[in-house]
Amino acid sequence: MHIDLLLTALLLAFLPGPGAIYTLSAATSSGLRAGLPAAAGCAAGALPYFALSTAPTAGAAFAHPAVTGALTGAGVLYLVYLAVRTWRTGQERLSPSVRDDQRMWRRVGQGAVVNLLNPKLSLVFFVLLPGSAGDTGPAGAALGAAFVGVILVAYVLYAVAGSFLGRGLVKNAKSRTWASRVFASTYALLAARLAFSFA
Repeated sequence: MHIDLLLTALLLAFLPGPGAIYTLSAATSSGLRAGLPAAAGCAAGALPYFALSTAPTAGAAFAHPAVTGALTGAGVLYLVYLAVRTWRTGQERLSPSVRDDQRMWRRVGQGAVVNLLNPKLSLVFFVLLPGSAGDTGPAGAALGAAFVGVILVAYVLYAVAGSFLGRGLVKNAKSRTWASRVFASTYALLAARLAFSFA
């Protein structure tokens, strides 16, 4: 069952990354009503990788430098966009607002894009897990599905943590500003790390 590979993948799921930071930021700004849709979106962003990992030629395609480079570049640009937007509109985003209920699907969509543009997911599904090219059997599919489930659980836990953190911030404007700039800086650092790690 490749338990060692699965344990490695599980560790990666719980390590802070773009999806975790996005979920934490959403939950800190507006509680679980924003954090849970963000978590669901981030988990949904892993589904295309899971589906493609069952295709015999998908692993070879994602191993191509042009594909990896394009995915990395798009991921870096999107993280920079999130950093700038969070920095400029952080106080508004970190304030309670009834509009967050109407933006549930927007949170889901943004979370999906964050993880869809995370090239490390392709490494998990096409290198670590046995659902890589040439192995499309039930064992590979089961491990891939288990990893998607663990991603969802991990992000839900980040959402719960963010909601508790946010309760102490919504009453203080300076704390909201500080938190928004911390998240913006984190997005920028993640973008820089992603750019240099795949350079």
